[in-house]
Amino acid sequence: MRKALLTGSFDPPTVGHLDLIRRAARAFDAVTVCVFRNPDKTGCFTPEERVELLRAAVRDLPNVTVDASDGLVADYARAGGFSAIVRGVRNPADRAYEADMASWN
Repeated sequence: MRKALLTGSFDPPTVGHLDLIRRAARAFDAVTVCVFRNPDKTGCFTPEERVELLRAAVRDLPNVTVDASDGLVADYARAGGFSAIVRGVRNPADRAYEADMASWN
């Protein structure tokens, strides 16, 4: 089974997030969207509210689940047996940031 993990703060979930989730749902057998809590960020919504917003938005996608964590992405991915981490890249700065994150993870 090919499992993918999408991570982020999702504060709030956007049309872009949902597009990426739907694309991942078509490409993988199972997708987990995980809201990661960042104590250094002040959000518009609580992590619990973001989880509920995402669950409502993906309720029509049977292979997508939504979770939350305050740990490290690498630890969550390892524990869940994910074969891929899916990330959105909007511009060259995002690409550079994601390349650094990939090497760290």
